[in-house]
Amino acid sequence: MSEVALFRAIILRALQDAGGNTGMSQDGRHDRLVVEAQNWFREMGSDFQKACGLAGIEPEFVAERAKWRMQDGYHRLYDPSERAANAA
Repeated sequence: MSEVALFRAIILRALQDAGGNTGMSQDGRHDRLVVEAQNWFREMGSDFQKACGLAGIEPEFVAERAKWRMQDGYHRLYDPSERAANAA
């Protein structure tokens, strides 16, 4: 696997995690992973910038697409308190 493909896979995994598709049971670890992934896209920090650069993708494009996809109902931004409120 090339370095570009590796970092594109990392970004894709983060998109899946941010949308709540972590592959874990819905517990505290799941909730933390979702929030961390969402924050990674929102904050656009140095790790995010580096991953996008190594993937050959503009960070602004990735962040905007992540936000758009998570808000369109297919992958909504995840709020763990919403799940707790719905369970009550």
